[in-house]
Amino acid sequence: AGLAIAERQMVAILQALATGAELVLMDEPTASLAEGERQVVFDVVRRLSAQGTAFLYVSHFLDEVLSLTDRVTVLRDGTVVEEGATGDYDEDRLVQAIVGRELLAVERRSAEPVAEDAPVLLSVRGLGSATGVREVSFEARAGEVIGLAGLLGSGRSEILHAVYGADPHARGHVLVEGRQVRRTPRAAVAAGMALVPEDRGAQGLVNTFPIWKNISLPHLTSLSSGRSLPREPAEHERAERAIADLGIVCPGPDALPTELSGGNAQKVVFGKWLYGGARVFMLDEPTAGVDVGAKADILELVRRFAADGGAVLVVSSEFEEILAVATRVLVVREGRIVAERAAHETSEEELLMLANGFGEGGAHDAA
Repeated sequence: AGLAIAERQMVAILQALATGAELVLMDEPTASLAEGERQVVFDVVRRLSAQGTAFLYVSHFLDEVLSLTDRVTVLRDGTVVEEGATGDYDEDRLVQAIVGRELLAVERRSAEPVAEDAPVLLSVRGLGSATGVREVSFEARAGEVIGLAGLLGSGRSEILHAVYGADPHARGHVLVEGRQVRRTPRAAVAAGMALVPEDRGAQGLVNTFPIWKNISLPHLTSLSSGRSLPREPAEHERAERAIADLGIVCPGPDALPTELSGGNAQKVVFGKWLYGGARVFMLDEPTAGVDVGAKADILELVRRFAADGGAVLVVSSEFEEILAVATRVLVVREGRIVAERAAHETSEEELLMLANGFGEGGAHDAA
């Protein structure tokens, strides 16, 4: 229970592979893993497959499907829509089969830095914690998307939780629009901060609540009248609006999160923050375990947050994803920000080197 979600994922994988089973079913095994950990999984799958172990491998990472499998079965809305030898497919054909339409691959659209006189929405000063966050300081301006790039265990998620007030051990100063924020999630929400956590099932949703209750949770006060309970029609109306605005595929507002696909459940988590006036969005692995269509929708939503004048912090194990949306990238290692790069001036290769401790020493790098 004390392990991070990616570490728990690795333990589950090792547990499955250690049994000596002849058939291993793997459902999104690398969804929360960094590139190095993914390669460990790939090597084990290839080695055991060569020794006769059969794998049923479910993944939204199309490069994994194309490089690891012998045959492909594509399902959409619970129905098999295509199947055949993997060699007959490329990424474009797979995408079209999965989403039922042509869809561009993740497009790198990192923007130029925002104007220096853009208002500072979030200011973090001297943030530290026993969880491993070490003297973190940075600012985020209106219109910025800041990527936090780091390997598993680097402290990237811990930084988000400390900023949000979800880490009781955190010290330092967090200001939103120049005003100090007390170190609690309740104060963070009141100040206009929103968190989409990595573990949406345990931290982002109440799985026994229908969609309409989940979407209302952060804003019960504003949906209430005086001292009365929230008005249920207003909650339903907000949920129906979120379903329409985000394209959530579901039977209706009364559906439970457990009845939804991963991508649609994640959209419900996003929907909680759309209508309450949040200005600072903190997203931890926002596209983990979602299909390519939902990923494109979520990345476009990130761009919309920034275009509407918000500031966005994005943690992702996929550096390609960070570079697809970020204005600026902060590289995290051992709980510190060790380097900073303008997104349009860097690459996945450079970010990986910096995250591993190589290539530091240029402008903006931490001492």
